[in-house]
Amino acid sequence: MRIFNTSGPCDPDKHYTVMREELVAKGQWLVEQGRYFTIFAPRQAGKTTYFQLLFRHLATHGYTPIWISFEGLKTLTRERFYTALHHLLQREFEQQGIHSTQEIADVFDVQLYLEQVSSQAQAIVLVIDEFEDIPDVVLSELMHTLRALYQKRDYHKLHALILVGVSTVAELVLSSASPFNVVDELRIPYFTLAQVEELIAQHITETGQLFEDEVITAIYENTAGQPGLVCALCQYLVTERV
Repeated sequence: MRIFNTSGPCDPDKHYTVMREELVAKGQWLVEQGRYFTIFAPRQAGKTTYFQLLFRHLATHGYTPIWISFEGLKTLTRERFYTALHHLLQREFEQQGIHSTQEIADVFDVQLYLEQVSSQAQAIVLVIDEFEDIPDVVLSELMHTLRALYQKRDYHKLHALILVGVSTVAELVLSSASPFNVVDELRIPYFTLAQVEELIAQHITETGQLFEDEVITAIYENTAGQPGLVCALCQYLVTERV
């Protein structure tokens, strides 16, 4: 029997999950178009769950999805940042059986690294989470490199790039005086009342335990639809208040 998830991303096989089909379809379309775009997602908006749902689709449709995070890297020196970037990329590619001997010490090495892994990968979709934690000292040069990669796709398989943050990442990118042209931004909002009802309906169907309509409305109003809080409150009600 599935449960309301109170920690980490949702696994639809284990947890009641709002599948967000329309939002996932929009992400799929942007990836299929080969776009480099940004995503705004408030804390506990379910962005990790969203990417896992998106990646399920991508992995079965000829893509190599790679997900790294810049969380906690803000204070690194330029040298340490590129060491960290190499470690993060190497770890994720190796999990998919893709290996590289190319070290990363600067932005040119980033291009060489992607060219090398491209010989073993399908179309790469790179997600960089917590992008606003990139050190200021490397922001402009990395954005210039990403633009160069966007314009020179014959030499690598970085098909789509997604920059993710809890603030408006597009503003951060543009304020860096980078030539990288951000035109698409996808937002992952909190649950609507209908989505809270959808989530709870899964529990009702599988367990037969009913929620009164006014209780569902109160859950939505007291959590403002924040996915993490919705699941936590629902789990509390079904385990502690029965």
